[in-house]
Amino acid sequence: MNKNEFASLFKNNYALLYKLAFSMLHDTDDSHDAVHEVFASAWEHRKDILPETAKAYLAQSVHNYCVKQIARKTYNEKLRKLYPIEVSLTLNKHEDDRLREIKRYIDNDLPPNTRQVLQMCFDEEKSYKETAEQLQCSVAYVNKHIVKALRMLRNKFTANNKER
Repeated sequence: MNKNEFASLFKNNYALLYKLAFSMLHDTDDSHDAVHEVFASAWEHRKDILPETAKAYLAQSVHNYCVKQIARKTYNEKLRKLYPIEVSLTLNKHEDDRLREIKRYIDNDLPPNTRQVLQMCFDEEKSYKETAEQLQCSVAYVNKHIVKALRMLRNKFTANNKER
């Protein structure tokens, strides 16, 4: 697929793909991002895309991307409940002390690589892919360190809860 064919594919299908993404994500920016990511990936693999199946390929790619985004958001929401970094103004003194204790543990006791990955994913709200790209490692490496950090946090603070 040459540059002109690809440009035509983009022009003729962007609106439809955006509507598909929006129907799944219910967010304007996320929907635009999904379509742009799919087209960026398609551009990299344009030699492998057949013109007669390009529209279906793009639609399926947008669908898959959106499903992954939804799963990631759901997963991140669950993780945020386990790992509350942000200190809310409504926290009572005990909760505030608890968060400082967790933050101190992260800063002082987690291995440096694990701490860095955790902070990039949660403090900076980077995706696993963005974190992996910035650290020049694999997404599996990022996932391994997130799992390790959460396990260490859970073990430390669940054990502390039982002692209190």
